[in-house]
Amino acid sequence: MVSTGCGYAAAATALLALSGVSSFAPQQSAFTPKTITPSKGVFGAIKSAFFQNKDVAVSPSNIAKIETSLWAATLDKTSATSVDAVEEYVKSRGGNRAIRKVLIANNGMAATKSILSMRQWAYMELGDERAIQFVAMATPEDLKANAEFVRLADSFVEVPAGKNLNNYANVDVIVKIAQEQGVDAVWPGWGHASENPKLPNTLDKLGIKFIGPTGPVMSVLGDKIAANILAQTAKVPSIPWSGSFGGPDDGPLQANLNAEGTIPTEIFEKGTARTVEEAVAAAKRIGYENGIMIKASEGGGGKGIRFVDNEADLRNAYIQVSNEVIGSPIFIMQLCKNARHIEVQIVGDQHGNAIALNGRDCSTQRRFQKIFEEGPPVIVPEETFHEMELAAQRLTQNIGYQGAGTVEYLYNAATNKYFFLELNPRLQVEHPVTEGITGTNLPATQLQVAMGIPLYNIPAIRKLYGKADVYGTDPIDFLEERYLPIDSHVIAARITAENPDEGFKPTSGSIERINASAAELINNAINEFYRVEALFDGKINDDVVRTLAKANAENLDVVISENLAHQQLKLRSQLILAMIRQLDTFQDRFGVAVPDSIIDTLDLLSGLKGKDYGEIILAAEERVREAKVPSFEIRRTDLRAKLADPETDLVALSKSSTLSAGVDLLTNLFNDEDKNVRATALEVYTRRVYRTYNIPSLKVEDIDGRLSCSFDFQFADVPSADRVTRSGFFSNLKDSSKFSQELPDILNAMGSKITGAGSTGGPVNVLQVGMSGDANIADLQSAINANKDKLNMLGIRTVTVVATQGKKDPIYFTFPQCDGFKEDPLRRGMRPTFHQLLELNRLTDNFVLDRIPAVGRNAQIYVGSEKGARRGAAQVVFVRGITHSPGITTLTGARHTLLQGLDELERAQSNTKVSLQSSSRIYIHSLPEVEGSTPMEIAEEFHSVVDKLKSRFAQRLLKLRVDEIEAKVRVRSVDKDGNPMIVPVRLVASSMEGEWLKTAAYIERPDPVTGVTREFCTIGDGKDSVCMLDPYAGANIIQTKRAIARRVGSTYAYDFLGLLEVGLIQEWDTYISSLSGPDVPSLPTNLFEARELLEGADGELVPGKREIGTNKVGMVAWLVNMKTPEYPSGREVVFISNDVTVQSGSFGVPEDELFFKASKYARMNKIPRVYISCNSGARIGLVEDLKPKFNIKFVDDASPSKGFKYLYLTDDVYKALPECSVNVENVPEGWAIKDIIGTSEGIGVENLQGSGKIAGETSRAYDEIFTLSYITGRSVGIGAYLVRLGQRVIQMKQGPMLLTGYGALNKLLGREVYTSNDQLGGPQVMYPNGCTHEVVDDDQQGVRSIIQWLSFVPKTTDASPAVRLSSDPVNRDVAWKPTPTPYDPRLMLSGTDDAAGFFDKGSFKEYLPGWGKSVIMGRGRLGGIPMGAIAVETRLVERIIPADPADPNSREAILPQAGQVLFPDSSYKTAQALRDFNNEGLPVMIFANWRGFSGGSRDMSGEILKFGSMIVDALREYKHPIYIYFPPFGELRGGSWVVVDPTINEEKMTMFSDPEARGGILEPAGIVEIKFRVADQLKAMHRIDRQLQMLDAELAGTDETDMSAQEAIKDQIAAREELLKPVYLQAATEFADLHDKTGRMKAKGVIKEAVPWAESRKYFFYLAKRRIAQDNYLKHIQAADPSLTSKDALAWLKGMCTADWENNEAVLDYYTKNDDVITSKISEVKTASITKQIAALQAELGK
Repeated sequence: MVSTGCGYAAAATALLALSGVSSFAPQQSAFTPKTITPSKGVFGAIKSAFFQNKDVAVSPSNIAKIETSLWAATLDKTSATSVDAVEEYVKSRGGNRAIRKVLIANNGMAATKSILSMRQWAYMELGDERAIQFVAMATPEDLKANAEFVRLADSFVEVPAGKNLNNYANVDVIVKIAQEQGVDAVWPGWGHASENPKLPNTLDKLGIKFIGPTGPVMSVLGDKIAANILAQTAKVPSIPWSGSFGGPDDGPLQANLNAEGTIPTEIFEKGTARTVEEAVAAAKRIGYENGIMIKASEGGGGKGIRFVDNEADLRNAYIQVSNEVIGSPIFIMQLCKNARHIEVQIVGDQHGNAIALNGRDCSTQRRFQKIFEEGPPVIVPEETFHEMELAAQRLTQNIGYQGAGTVEYLYNAATNKYFFLELNPRLQVEHPVTEGITGTNLPATQLQVAMGIPLYNIPAIRKLYGKADVYGTDPIDFLEERYLPIDSHVIAARITAENPDEGFKPTSGSIERINASAAELINNAINEFYRVEALFDGKINDDVVRTLAKANAENLDVVISENLAHQQLKLRSQLILAMIRQLDTFQDRFGVAVPDSIIDTLDLLSGLKGKDYGEIILAAEERVREAKVPSFEIRRTDLRAKLADPETDLVALSKSSTLSAGVDLLTNLFNDEDKNVRATALEVYTRRVYRTYNIPSLKVEDIDGRLSCSFDFQFADVPSADRVTRSGFFSNLKDSSKFSQELPDILNAMGSKITGAGSTGGPVNVLQVGMSGDANIADLQSAINANKDKLNMLGIRTVTVVATQGKKDPIYFTFPQCDGFKEDPLRRGMRPTFHQLLELNRLTDNFVLDRIPAVGRNAQIYVGSEKGARRGAAQVVFVRGITHSPGITTLTGARHTLLQGLDELERAQSNTKVSLQSSSRIYIHSLPEVEGSTPMEIAEEFHSVVDKLKSRFAQRLLKLRVDEIEAKVRVRSVDKDGNPMIVPVRLVASSMEGEWLKTAAYIERPDPVTGVTREFCTIGDGKDSVCMLDPYAGANIIQTKRAIARRVGSTYAYDFLGLLEVGLIQEWDTYISSLSGPDVPSLPTNLFEARELLEGADGELVPGKREIGTNKVGMVAWLVNMKTPEYPSGREVVFISNDVTVQSGSFGVPEDELFFKASKYARMNKIPRVYISCNSGARIGLVEDLKPKFNIKFVDDASPSKGFKYLYLTDDVYKALPECSVNVENVPEGWAIKDIIGTSEGIGVENLQGSGKIAGETSRAYDEIFTLSYITGRSVGIGAYLVRLGQRVIQMKQGPMLLTGYGALNKLLGREVYTSNDQLGGPQVMYPNGCTHEVVDDDQQGVRSIIQWLSFVPKTTDASPAVRLSSDPVNRDVAWKPTPTPYDPRLMLSGTDDAAGFFDKGSFKEYLPGWGKSVIMGRGRLGGIPMGAIAVETRLVERIIPADPADPNSREAILPQAGQVLFPDSSYKTAQALRDFNNEGLPVMIFANWRGFSGGSRDMSGEILKFGSMIVDALREYKHPIYIYFPPFGELRGGSWVVVDPTINEEKMTMFSDPEARGGILEPAGIVEIKFRVADQLKAMHRIDRQLQMLDAELAGTDETDMSAQEAIKDQIAAREELLKPVYLQAATEFADLHDKTGRMKAKGVIKEAVPWAESRKYFFYLAKRRIAQDNYLKHIQAADPSLTSKDALAWLKGMCTADWENNEAVLDYYTKNDDVITSKISEVKTASITKQIAALQAELGK
């Protein structure tokens, strides 16, 4: 429920906000209070027409007061664009009158609500909230109260004070204002003159539209008697009354309207009771049973109405009613008992249509005033209410009603009957209730009806009626068709003040305090919105629901409510936007600034990322930004102080970077009271605006009372001999209305000041005119047109009008001579030189530009659509800006500037005009001159800076689709004559030719008149290459392909090369920053090189080059050489990628062949293979040439529906086909088709054969080399199989892998089951099931992950591990220690900020975390050595089995999994990890901590034995060292020991343990239950405990016949045993535990060594490094003598080693120092082996 102030004042606003219809502030700064200078004397002398009512006494003094108070201040902001928009809209919707200016003939809430609603409609429908202008009527009281509606209006007219007959109810006053203000229509609202027929009648004669019904209809409806007669005529049920008789056959009276549209007098009189006797007679006919109401037809609000139930009371009451409403006709009506007051909202148009917009229940009343309004009226059954609506519509149509009105009924719930009460011919105050439930903006609907638009052409009405095309024009039969079901409920309340001490008398007065804080309400609402949306932002809905369900398992209603709220995002967003816009007037309303709490909340809100939050993000950011900026007064005062200071250097101030925010503020000081401030402000403004020019002369002076500035200027970017001197003139007007009058004088003044020689190339001079207040564009254009000849004569190139707007930024209007001095909309709001500085002419040649808001005043953003392009062509977002800050060529300056550009782009993405596939280009013009550097030096620095920026901001550049960055800098130099000049240098980083953001630099040579670059010369290579500077090109093939790739959520295949280079730079930056000391390496040169693998003459692939985008096959491959931290001299990797821009990336035979050959190339060279997957599966097709040629042999030609026999070809067609393209058989009609073969390759089964071929190749590649797949966009069918066969998978969030699309599955299932491909193969499916190892947000992060994974992999399959330097000391202790209680094992590996873990800091990366959660697997580095790692989760985890949407009985299952236990999924994961590590050539650390396998029935059924066995298989096949280590408090028992015992692969596996770890078959407690039971424990007690020994002896010494003594002793023994049992159980457990300790494991030889955890890092580093060297030697030894086994070779090496063989560090030191000796000895072994082989051959030959 919404409670409000009296008259629903706030309810209207709040309800409209809830419905998202119309009530809140418009988009622009409409609420900002206006600084208005009154313009008196609008009406002239007061006339008696203002006061026709004889009750009004007007004294001469009053007349004088009234005369001086009647004045108007108009602020007309109607633009040509708005006018055109209104005209176009009305025409397109079938209207006949464009209404652009409306007089609001009302005040208070009515006026406020109408302006807000119609402005909102104008913004939402026309894109311009100012398309409709509003003139308000304001009394002195309204002005004193700073009334909201006055501030909202575009202009106002002051009207006399006093009661409403002096102003808002005075028809003559309203009409006079309407005429003088030139309005198109008058909106009356409710009350005042809204029901006075004189108003519409008078306006109609003047050609002014009354927004409401016509005068005659209003006249009829204004009378209750006439209204009832009209209702009866329309067959609307009526309560028995005095007009129920006298019609045909004495039935209800019928209207029979006359020519004037009114009820004839004789009929009207039959319904009245003119005398008491007539009233008595009518009452008798009606009957007193239910009571009688005596009513005055002109009464209302409780006046002129009495209840009686007998004749005597009737006679008295009749006289009372007559006296209460003097002169009013009276009628008699039966009382309707137990009735509800039900209203139906109706709207009629000029074309005879009428609609009912549901209704309201307003039965709750107090003092005959409605207290609550509820909609819809649920007390009435749906079908009954529909009948009430239809009756109301018939009545509306019958009387030709136009506009909004309300048909009121009395409804009896007991009998389900309803009766007509009256029709209110106006909008009612409670109309927001109807808006809230129907989503229809009623004031806007009134306006459109007044424009002559049919109701069925109004978009909001069409939407309500469920029309798919809301902008359609097909008629709607409103009496037959129903609107959509109402799905909301609204209650409004009226709050009034009453005095309980005076009988609850209504009281009025000023409000001193309101308990409900508006700020708190807004803050709570915004916070709640953010809370809900933060749950969903950037996440997959399924994941959010699952998380919510888990967190609210006991209350799933929370899950439902959160989801329902999110589903209403669009509606809720409108509410939040409306609330944010209300903050614009917060300070004016409440006298305080917006609270910090709201700003903080908005700051949170601006952090949302989703496109759906775009408008909210922008609005919140703007409000937060404004809150951080000093107030207008503070900024103006500071600037004024600088200008007033005679010590201020004006030239330096004009170039100051701190003036950016104040350059527009200078215009506000052109009318300052201090003439010196005025002059300096104009001088600084001129120098600032023309900063890039030389200004030889400048003079500020007063000319004919106008502040003026004359100046000469030249382009500084050309040699002095070529410069053209141009003249500029600025003249400031105090009154904008004088522009037309004073423009000729200004031109004359300018003519006297021109000193420049001019140019033969055309006009070169400029004129600027400043003015205060609003500028009417039509008036400006008219005045300029009238002076075109003079403008041309003065050689004026552009005219700029600067209109200051008080506290707001000024508006600039530019009229270029090249367009016939027609105002250029593109330049509107631009300072005079902006167009040239931003080089907008380069954009307009090829693009249609649509400007969207930017944050910075020095930045502009345009959405460009290519001219003449086909539909759906690529969109480009241009960010253009200037900067006054120096240092843009340095890394710091460039970073700051680029960030500003990216921030602007980021905000632009939230704009609804920007598509998700648009590309982006940034252009920055740096105005400060660069000194001390040559263009060559700047170019070289630029190349270096861009590389660093690409590395640092690659993710944002990719996300924002930045394809080009341009910076123009101005280098101070001298011309050939030694004169100072500026050399413009253009720095470009562009992807337009294919390579991502490739850098180039040019020296520009501009035109001396226009400043436009005519040619530019490439910097570098010792020579200049002169080229033409073309306008920005349209979309080339590469841009088109990029757009296609972006549409599927991916990156163009060739652009991945740029991303790889950036990712490599990022990896180097991270690596270098992690090191310290003198040996830190630097970034290598020629870091990245890619050569495309192309087919050679023999059909095999060879590295080469070709132009990007020319490939015809949808598969590409490269041989990439990357200099990585592990291999600074370079390593090679084969990258294979689908090209989704070629036949959607589908797999045909050519694609399969290229994939196969590229993969084979990688295998043959033993180098890694990375596959970038973005495809649509195997290609499908038909023989297209045959489609138009076949015929059908029907069973019955006369009845095709019976089916057909075969398809056939005529003889002529068959013979014309290529040979063997079809298999046929002869039939009478020609040739029946048996098989279609075709001549083209790649449309059917051959593609499936190719898919099988590359599937087999990928499987083989996984076994032989390192394979890795990255899924981006989508991966379908064979594409999905390939990534799975390659095993290692990185998946982008928006990159599902699937077999069949969700649409096809839905068709198969026969219903809409799945809503997206993500449900089938998105990360939420593939991450938990173990297909996907890692999930990334975007392609840059994906590439970064590829490079990181490659860093663990040797450069070739037979190379040693990829070792890199590490600054983390290997000799340090492992500080983070596991605990006896459950812990996160990841911390054991990675450590924390405070306690380092086992691996090098920051090196451990987990993979497959979503699957098999009871095991952790990943990769890390130990002293720079890459290692695989497997650890065990000690905590309880959950396995989630999702529900299948296709099975309605399916439910999500959450299965708990205990820590330290192997389950089927974690067993499989362990085996899979070992296989992956093996193929990557990694040594492995297994941190064993398992208590066994899960052996329950579910897991046994889930194949735990199969997957557990796979661990053994993987270990047996492992070819690299495996170190199994029991961490502190870890344990390895039972079957889990079996599957990792070193005897599985003794050559490679070794087991170690921390002294605090344990190993055994069962846990000690379990062993005790079997091997140290209670009986054994009792034996130990009696053996050890002295008391028991004594009792045993005492028992033995008793007489066998003394039973009582024995029993007593036995009782003592039993008691003692019970006492000792707990401690002896502990002792037994300890005894069993001692069997499991490290000492026994080492003694039995099952572990190699006991290694304390703190020392484990050092121990295993030296062991791993030793094994790397040792295994390398063994490999060479066995290669030298193949007859040697591994044991033989190791024994040979051990025999050479003089160090302690058990000391890893010592042996490693020996290997390092004696490498040459060992290598030499291996050569000797090889020689001896060869000699031995030769001898054996000779011996064999000698036989």
